[in-house]
Amino acid sequence: MRILVTGASGRVGANLCKVLLESGHDVRAFIYPGDASRMHKLDAYDLDIYQGDLRNYENVVAAVSGMDAVYHVGAAMIGPFENADYFEINARGTFNVIEAVRQTNPGLKRLIYASTDACYPRFLDTEPGQEGVEDMAVNPVGMYAITKWMGERLVLAYHRQYGLPVVAFRFAWVIGAGEILDPNYTRMYWLSKVREQYSGRRGQSDQVDQTADMLDALWPGEERLLISYSSAGIAHSMYYVDVRDLLQGLLLGLTRPEAVGELFNLPGIRPLPCDEVVPHISERIGVPFVEAHFPEPGGYRGLSWEKAHRMLGYTPVHGVESMVDLALAMRQGESIDVIPTGVPYGSA
Repeated sequence: MRILVTGASGRVGANLCKVLLESGHDVRAFIYPGDASRMHKLDAYDLDIYQGDLRNYENVVAAVSGMDAVYHVGAAMIGPFENADYFEINARGTFNVIEAVRQTNPGLKRLIYASTDACYPRFLDTEPGQEGVEDMAVNPVGMYAITKWMGERLVLAYHRQYGLPVVAFRFAWVIGAGEILDPNYTRMYWLSKVREQYSGRRGQSDQVDQTADMLDALWPGEERLLISYSSAGIAHSMYYVDVRDLLQGLLLGLTRPEAVGELFNLPGIRPLPCDEVVPHISERIGVPFVEAHFPEPGGYRGLSWEKAHRMLGYTPVHGVESMVDLALAMRQGESIDVIPTGVPYGSA
């Protein structure tokens, strides 16, 4: 198949291009011209590189031309974006993709859209075990989550109205190669980063100032890992998905006919509380950890992958041990089968 991948320079898009090529497909990589700091990760691959802007309808029409399938992964997420950028890139950009397909490529076999678990509400940590399921009410907060949800609604509406063969996936927080050990990405595990966050918020409330004082008192002058607990004494938790598991789900969305018209969660195996993750990382890299009890109540985002497993056969396999193994192999210069994310968008 001839397949377009938007956002091809990112942690998901680059690796998706790689596995699609390895599966025998012809791949066109849609790359934003301003993302020069990350596009060279694809130099070794036999790709049709198309530089364009999702906000430009003519660019999008040219990109989808002649394609059998489209993975719309590109989005404004973490970077130097204003609210208008999120709307134009994520919402209008998605409209441009589906409208270009409807108008110029009616024979498209599959359009796969990347959404986010940030559509779901956060559950109280005093009520453990709750999960976001695909048909529950959502509560996106912030322009990234709101605009990704808007795009999700658009693609599914175009399926119902025009019969576009779409599939939508809600990703958990994606861990690319090495990122489980990156303080700038998994900030909640690093005392310096959490301390920096609260220091920047001083003066907002007595509670924030109290927390900032506590973190300052824990700082020994050099980096420490951090196990954090909520006011209920429950360890803070995150629900990640390793990029390798995510790719499994994305490929299933392309090949399984029952996926069409459906929305699926793509999380990892289970939520990971920091009192499990941090001791493992500490043992593997030799950085000691400290513990902090925050005065605020805690929340978490649980996700069910039952529907994706039942309908598509999706079965995540990579837990924290596997993520850390990959990160250490990368640090040691070993050959790994994952394209690293590289510097963040806008860093160079």
